[in-house]
Order: sequence, then C-alpha cells, then structure tokens
Amino acid sequence: MPKKNNSKRPQASSMKPTTPPRMIQLTSSDGILLQADIRALILSSTLASTIKELGYDKEDCTDFKPLPVNNVIAFTLKLVIEWCDKHKEDDPAIAQAEKDKKNIFIPSWDRHFLGRLPMSNLFDLITAAYHLDITGLINYGCKTVANSAKGKSTEEMRELFGIPEPWEQPSTSTATWDD
Repeated sequence: MPKKNNSKRPQASSMKPTTPPRMIQLTSSDGILLQADIRALILSSTLASTIKELGYDKEDCTDFKPLPVNNVIAFTLKLVIEWCDKHKEDDPAIAQAEKDKKNIFIPSWDRHFLGRLPMSNLFDLITAAYHLDITGLINYGCKTVANSAKGKSTEEMRELFGIPEPWEQPSTSTATWDD
C-alpha cells in the first residue's frame, strides 16, 4: 500500500485580489432608491459614460445625488444590479467578442439566474439591458429566450410568450356601421 503524502502543498489562489466596493445610489424610473458597486455598473456602457461624465468615478462620490436610471423599474433594476455584480470581475471584451457569435454558451450561473425568471420579467430584463447597453446580459437573455422556444409547437409558444389566439386579439378598428 502506497504511503499517503500528508505534506500540505500551497495551492494557487483562484481568487483575484478584490478591492472594496465603491457604492453609489441609483434611482429607478418608479422612484425607488438602490445601491450598487461602480465596478458592477460599468458593465453598462450607458451607465459607465454617465458615471464618468458626472464625476461619479472619483474616489469620494458619497455626496453625489443618486444616479437616475430612466426606463427601468426597481424590480428589473435589482436584477440588472445582481447580474452585473456577479460579472463585475469579467473581462468586458469577452462579452463584446461573443456579440456576433451564433452559438453563445451560457454559463451555469447565468442559465440558472435567467431560467428562473417568468418570461415577462426576462423580457423586461433584456429590454433594460438593451437600454443600458449591457452586451453580455443581452446575449445571454436572448439566447435563453431562443432556447426556451426550441422544439415548441405554435400553441406551446403562444402559451410560453403569452400571445393570444388571433380571435382573442382586441379589435383596433374605430369604424362603425353608421358611417
């Protein structure tokens, strides 16, 4: 029987050195105040340029007013912040490189995060990612929607996406028989 080597080997750290979060406040379109780490928010090209323009990227930004995020309600903005916080250490070039790929691989955390959302919330999240220009979230969100439609019949897709039958659609005609 071979001897066990009980000596402790130093293991390479897979953790990157982390810097303390630099929190700023955001105001959602429905007026709710939220906080997020600047490093997470810069995954959004839109927010990154706003943060830089307004000087929120300076070391001491505690006295600044909350950053308004128009067109995104608090529930969806919380999801955006959660996704960005998870990916704040990612290289933004990777998401940009995948932008034009046909076969986007969705990592397991993202598959779970996006897959647990009802379709209407997922659509809201994709729309918010589009408004905020968050390439990775757009890619993964759209791929999640596409994957959920694969192999579905017309009826199953109607149910999945909440599309009414043609005869259930509200009438948009304003003409009357008396005209």
